[in-house]
Amino acid sequence: MSQSIEPQLQAALSEWRQWPFAAKPEVLKQFDTGLNHQTALLRVGERLMVLKAFCSDASAAVAAQHWAAKIGCSPAIVFESDRIDYCLMDYIGDTCLADRPVSASDVQALASALRSIHTTPARALADKTGEFDILYWCQQYLPAAGRQANQVHRALQEILQAYLADDTEYCFCHNDLVAENCFVEAGQAAFIDWEFAQWHNPWFDLAAIVYYLKLDQTQTELFLNAYQPGWQQKTSDAVFFSAQTALLWGDMLWHLAKYSAAFWPQLAEKMHHLRQLARQFDTELPELAH
Repeated sequence: MSQSIEPQLQAALSEWRQWPFAAKPEVLKQFDTGLNHQTALLRVGERLMVLKAFCSDASAAVAAQHWAAKIGCSPAIVFESDRIDYCLMDYIGDTCLADRPVSASDVQALASALRSIHTTPARALADKTGEFDILYWCQQYLPAAGRQANQVHRALQEILQAYLADDTEYCFCHNDLVAENCFVEAGQAAFIDWEFAQWHNPWFDLAAIVYYLKLDQTQTELFLNAYQPGWQQKTSDAVFFSAQTALLWGDMLWHLAKYSAAFWPQLAEKMHHLRQLARQFDTELPELAH
């Protein structure tokens, strides 16, 4: 391939003789660089694999993906370095749910997979990864997000606190279910990118599916009822809106921290949705100057 390979991927590729394959890997393409990792698609003999190089300690993420693969909700990791600075995993295809319309069968598969993740015992794993704290992540992103982001954050404080006060029992969660991380093939859902997997309120994962996959009211009710019978009635509950608020604001801050306050115009649609969610709590967000 003509595109240059990121240094961390190149370093991992240099160790290919340690991998459980006799053939030298061929790089087919490099995926977009994430904040926490770099990935490339490889052909190793007749097999397609994904090489993932991490930008920070990934032992918890790798442990979470191993666990999720055992219950059929993530591609299997076939090799990780002793340092856990990269891993090699099965390739599950390019067609994530960001690339095609979501069907009723997709919705049910996603609900079934999330139910498995949220109900399979994982206390030891959660002890290793810790508890997800949305306010902690907001505080990490706010210094680089700019003055206007701090104003919005202050206005959202009561809603974020309401979300944290929700009494739904915590469980092991993925916490990063953007559409690009969600796959459904032959009625089976699988999720990638487990770097944020921690003990958390399951409504955060549910909110992500509803928001990022743009489920309409009918799909949302189908999804929630398939996840837990009777939960289709919870679309008017406070946590249904506060979880989406926490999710969306964390997403926006991540982008502002990565791309600077100049990224606000690209967040116009998300800001519109955030205002709609805030109004569910009679909260008006400040107007932004562009």
